[in-house]
Amino acid sequence: MLQGYIISEENIQRSNMKAMKIGISTFQWADNYGALLQAHALQSFLKERGHSVQVINYQPLPPLLWYQKWLAKTPHRIVLKWEAVYKMNLFNHFREKYLVRTPEVFKSADELESLSNRFDLLITGSDQVWNPKWLSQLNGLFDFCFLTFADPKARRISYAASFGHADKTTIKEEWQKIVGEKLKDMDAISVREQSGVSLVRELCGRDDAVQVADPTLLLERAYYDNLAGQAKKRNAYLFSYMLHGLEQDTADVCKNISGSLHFKILKCDAHKTALHIGYTLPATIDWLRDIRDAGFVVTNSFHGVVFCLIFHTPFIVMLIDGEISPMNSRIIDLLTPVGLTHRILRHKNTVSEGIDKEKIDWSQVDNKIALMRKNAIGYLNAQQL
Repeated sequence: MLQGYIISEENIQRSNMKAMKIGISTFQWADNYGALLQAHALQSFLKERGHSVQVINYQPLPPLLWYQKWLAKTPHRIVLKWEAVYKMNLFNHFREKYLVRTPEVFKSADELESLSNRFDLLITGSDQVWNPKWLSQLNGLFDFCFLTFADPKARRISYAASFGHADKTTIKEEWQKIVGEKLKDMDAISVREQSGVSLVRELCGRDDAVQVADPTLLLERAYYDNLAGQAKKRNAYLFSYMLHGLEQDTADVCKNISGSLHFKILKCDAHKTALHIGYTLPATIDWLRDIRDAGFVVTNSFHGVVFCLIFHTPFIVMLIDGEISPMNSRIIDLLTPVGLTHRILRHKNTVSEGIDKEKIDWSQVDNKIALMRKNAIGYLNAQQL
């Protein structure tokens, strides 16, 4: 943790709150920039407040054997495997340096029961820890993300948990029942999207859920500037960061904007290394720096947009089509209060005329984020955090 960069007026105004042992349940094993940074942000914020905080080192995927990592039937597949190992090591470096995790690695819900009396408080979140599409893919994830392994004496709360769905119509009925039953037993619920408040009510009948900001917004820009370090690139580049293999959907958009602004294009899709011409796969800290120092960003990533807002980097965000389109609600809910929904690209290959050169009122954005941060800290204060 970087000392001295988290303090704010709201953070200081705490009254005799007891230091606690806190465990965080989140997708820390995911090789994803946003997943790691949100976990780091929540842990760092709580540690600065005097708590002892560990991210639960849950890794439900079985480890690969050496030949599974390195060998394949064709040279092309071997290169793909080497890239996957490179990527894994890249994100592991951040985990080891910037996350304080439990010393044990847990691989199943049964193993988590050994943690039942270790923590005074357990937090699930943020990110899409309540998206049943992801939770249904591996055994034990529902128990891990709804903290069912906790000792009855330990409090269980959520911080900015996301369902990845705007309403229950896109959630299978069997998932609705499972999620609804598990929500009933939470001691306090906060969700990241406003739509999540309604979803909690629809799924389990509770009307006490509140919306709070993503944990990355708990920390101020000075913290991330210090984390990212000095600029290494000039800002005469457009940074394209696309998830889910959708970078081709914005190829023309990037070309048009880069041509208008006379920027080169730097592409990242979190899978392709520099072996692919025109692509980069930066370390997490370098990814932060790439967004901060870019002249413009094109992305479909929620956390990509978050850091554009924090760093005052002009951007356009593209919505996702198809089966995973319900995840768009998190971006819409983020940009609505800061008045930037017009930066959303709703149709491929079209950009509103002049939006690449349009000036954003960053002071207004900062004010809105400060209010979101204040409300989020209010929720944490109410939980004696």
